[in-house]
Amino acid sequence: MSKIVLSIFVCFFLLSKAHSQSWGDSTVLKHDIFYAVEVSPKFSSGSNDLFKFMAETLHVPANQTFSLMHNIVVVKLIVSPTGEVSYAKIEKGVNDECNKAVLDMISKMPCWTPGIQNGYKVYCNVTLPVILF
Repeated sequence: MSKIVLSIFVCFFLLSKAHSQSWGDSTVLKHDIFYAVEVSPKFSSGSNDLFKFMAETLHVPANQTFSLMHNIVVVKLIVSPTGEVSYAKIEKGVNDECNKAVLDMISKMPCWTPGIQNGYKVYCNVTLPVILF
């Protein structure tokens, strides 16, 4: 009996952790989301400006130290047909503080150029690795 109770507790704990590692409107997940499109979404003014935006906006807590193997946060973004980043989820994180800092940066992100499939702007998945140092 105690194993069942422990298993249920662990499941709820993991689910609550997964919930806290996302940002945005999860109702967009009900739409058709494309992983490969004819024209991929891109940061509004190019990858150099994306790197500049991340460097200026990402505020990692000062007490954090990173090793070369454990300093990458992988974020799954959903870019809407309007170019807005409407949802983000941490796929691989470092720790709660750093993951929150990355999600805060994502929440301030300007619009992207949306992805296009068959001539229509569509919801697209973008995987964005963020290197912390």
